Amino acid sequence: MNAVLALPLVNFFMADVGGGLGPFLSTWLAQSAGWNPAQIGWVVAVGSVTGALLSAPAGQLVDRLGLPRLMLGLACALILAGTLIMLPTKIFWVIVGAQIIVSAGGALGSPSISGLTLSVVGKPAFPKQQGTNEAANHAGNLTAAGAIAVLSWMMGPMAAVIVLAIMAGATLATLFFMDGSAIDVDRMRGRKKRQKGEKRGATRALVKNRRVWTVLAVIALFQLGNSAMLPLLSQRLVAQGAQNPTSWTSWCVIAASATMIPVAWTVGRIADRVGRRTLLIFACSVVIARCLVALFATGNYWLIPIEILDGLCAGTFSVSIPLAMADLTYGSGRTQTAMGVMTMFQAGGAALASVTWGYAAALVGFHATFGAMALFPALAVFLLFTITLQGEEPDQAAKGEPAKAAAISAAA
Repeated sequence: MNAVLALPLVNFFMADVGGGLGPFLSTWLAQSAGWNPAQIGWVVAVGSVTGALLSAPAGQLVDRLGLPRLMLGLACALILAGTLIMLPTKIFWVIVGAQIIVSAGGALGSPSISGLTLSVVGKPAFPKQQGTNEAANHAGNLTAAGAIAVLSWMMGPMAAVIVLAIMAGATLATLFFMDGSAIDVDRMRGRKKRQKGEKRGATRALVKNRRVWTVLAVIALFQLGNSAMLPLLSQRLVAQGAQNPTSWTSWCVIAASATMIPVAWTVGRIADRVGRRTLLIFACSVVIARCLVALFATGNYWLIPIEILDGLCAGTFSVSIPLAMADLTYGSGRTQTAMGVMTMFQAGGAALASVTWGYAAALVGFHATFGAMALFPALAVFLLFTITLQGEEPDQAAKGEPAKAAAISAAA
């Protein structure tokens, strides 16, 4: 199978696999195992913390071994194995252990996908391919959610496990039949074999890069302003006594995912022309607008445009952030390590947002909470104006890529 064509297929199937059972885990434990919210909360928390802590080491492993396809297959296998371990048991510690395995696989999956993409298309074609990958990923999420919704009528919470198993098998099959000759580890790293004594210096340079830290801060601020919005909107629906809030939440997810597909595809194709910083400023500005709409518009039907805004900002952000990281680190041999740290900040920001805004809504109400949330993406916009993301150093290593990489980039 052509490697460039296989990349969006892998992203499509991994969309449901990457997070394990994800939001369906709570439902499955409550219905099948009869667990209470406290027990479920501990399992979800352990999984989130494990995934965040392992993200950077997982990226470092991909950089060091230079085997992104094998690492992605291992990630998929870990997630599937951990999920299957949960099925025959209701023992708390076994479920926790299985969730740790799933989270480890999820942490390894993200840098493996970005590493595989770079190793196939190289840095010049990375923006366009990243947009295609993210569009396929969102399409996979939408497809999996629809399949689970249909199958759940027939087989209950087991539907999520069955869909995950099918998509995991499809991921492994795609990786197996993918043309391995097109995968070039030097293209992934942006350089040839590491020089003696370079390891420490490359890591130190990454840690000292102020622009990298600024981008990481922007990631956390974006998550603080955006990630907790839908759960809070759902809770406000319940507090307002809306009929069938679950149905409204489902439509919100569909609206956001459907918007992300064309947005991600488009952003990947205009990223080089528009610039990463402009795209990130746009994404953060949309989050501000989303918070303000949520603040002043309380009717149920306003949920759909609010979630369309989510698709617009999240679709833009999900493509632009990996591109910015690649610009700042490509050629250092630490790009996937940086991608892992990026995932850690995303998970950490989302977890902090969930706790912080949950308490805030209980103490001061939803209106004040949505207003406060807008301050964080506003701060992210300010930080973005203090740095240059594209044009100083981004493609220095890419210029030295062989003609073979250029040909592949043109084909992509």
